[in-house]
Amino acid sequence: MKPGQLVVYDYRDATPASISTTESHPSLKVLQWNVERNYASEDILTIMNQLDPDVAILQEVDIDCKRSGSRNHMEEMCKALKMKGGFVCEFHEIDSPVRELRNEGGGFHGNAILSKYDIDFQVLEHQYQPFDWPKDGLGLGEPREGRRPGGSPKAVIR
Repeated sequence: MKPGQLVVYDYRDATPASISTTESHPSLKVLQWNVERNYASEDILTIMNQLDPDVAILQEVDIDCKRSGSRNHMEEMCKALKMKGGFVCEFHEIDSPVRELRNEGGGFHGNAILSKYDIDFQVLEHQYQPFDWPKDGLGLGEPREGRRPGGSPKAVIR
C-alpha cells in the first residue's frame, strides 16, 4: 500500500441492500466518526453494530500500525458490519524510535467510507497541506510518508 491509494473491501451479503424508493419518506442513517487510530477497536465495532448505520464516514483508520495492534481495522470493520468500504491511505507511518509508544507506526493511516449499498469510490486531491510530513514528521515525533490525498474517498451510492 502507498499514500493516495484506494483500498476496497466488500463483505456485504450476496444480495446487497438497496435504498427503498417506495417509502413516502425514505431515509438514510449516516454515521460520521473520528475513530482515533482504532485504539478502542472492540468498542468501536460494538457501537457501530448498535447504531447500525447505512453509511459510515470514518477518520483516522489504522491498517497494520503497531499502536493499534498491527491489525487491518478497515477489513475487520467491513467484515463485522457486512459492509462495502473504501479506504484512502494518507500516510505510511514509519516505524521509528522517535515515536512514543501510543504513536508507534509500521503501517498505514487514512480515512474511509463504509456502506450497506452499492457504492463507487474516487480519490480527490487536497490543495492545502498543513505539514510537509516527509520533511517535518521526524521533528514532530511522527515520521511518515505521504500527504492528505483527499481526506475521505469521494463516494457515489447507487
